[in-house]
Amino acid sequence: MELAHLVIIAPLAAVVLLPLAREYADFRNEWGLSRVAALATTLLVLPALAVGLSVSLAFAQEPAVQWTTTVVVTVATYSRATAALRSAAASGSPQRSS
Repeated sequence: MELAHLVIIAPLAAVVLLPLAREYADFRNEWGLSRVAALATTLLVLPALAVGLSVSLAFAQEPAVQWTTTVVVTVATYSRATAALRSAAASGSPQRSS
């Protein structure tokens, strides 16, 4: 891989991975989830990305619109999934204390 590609890819990876790492830490600290459960919850971003990519296929002729749609739908889907888990955890089972 060329250095120019790394200069572009590294900041983009940081923009994606740093918030996910923070989200993982929140699941561990605030929700009291185990490492595996926090990782599994964080990895819900992958099916959310699949939904975003599927929805954005209609915009393949306009790459900027396609990627914007992918990001917006992915973030919205992931946010709804984690909100549903938070709601289920709050109403269904007692919270674990650390």
